[in-house]
Amino acid sequence: MTETVEDMTILERTDEYASALSAGRGCVAHLCELHRLYEEAVNEEDWRRQEEIQERILETPYSVMVRTGWCSAYQQITARDLEEIKFTLAGGGPAVRLIAKIEQSHPYFEIGEIEVQVQDWFLPWRVLPVRNDTAKILEWFVQQFPVTECY
Repeated sequence: MTETVEDMTILERTDEYASALSAGRGCVAHLCELHRLYEEAVNEEDWRRQEEIQERILETPYSVMVRTGWCSAYQQITARDLEEIKFTLAGGGPAVRLIAKIEQSHPYFEIGEIEVQVQDWFLPWRVLPVRNDTAKILEWFVQQFPVTECY
């Protein structure tokens, strides 16, 4: 199996983040595996398997939440107001989340910067660095959730 997460810096050498980093890597590896399986099903034109994998993708996060920018308290929120999507991939200690920025480019929305963040009990969130090829898989994962169509 190809390593999907970059080698860690001094952060990895601290015991306090060891389990959070391990959980983060596990979540990223799971998303990469789902991507590989999906691409394989597409190449084989196996529509049933594609559907099954799509279901697994949608069931992966514990929660999917959106954050908006400032707007009037009396204004109805629209897709244009969305700024971030947060996917909770693992909860408790350790916890893992994926934060994706939404970039507005008329008339479409694009996924901007994506961060994998890890945390353990009583410690702040830290970014888990990923390679460019893994970042593309994370973008693919985020695109499977049409949250902008809900507003």
